[in-house]
Amino acid sequence: MRRPAPSPTSSTRSTYRVIGDFHYNGHLLLTKYPPCARALAKYRINPGNVGAKRRDDNFRTIGSGAVNEGKPSRIGVNWVALTSSS
Repeated sequence: MRRPAPSPTSSTRSTYRVIGDFHYNGHLLLTKYPPCARALAKYRINPGNVGAKRRDDNFRTIGSGAVNEGKPSRIGVNWVALTSSS
């Protein structure tokens, strides 16, 4: 199945705001599909779910992307992430 081309104006034609809730591969959206990243109203990042091997790099990429695009961001964790020994 082919992915549709990103539309940087899709959020301006809608009354709904789309929030990016990044898990595991949000850094790829920001680097490979910048128009999609720009169309999001804000970003939500769970630092425990941004990848295993390159977690810090991936988290840094998402954070930098938010700053560069001027997007408000929420860094959130869930109860499992707080109680996990990993």
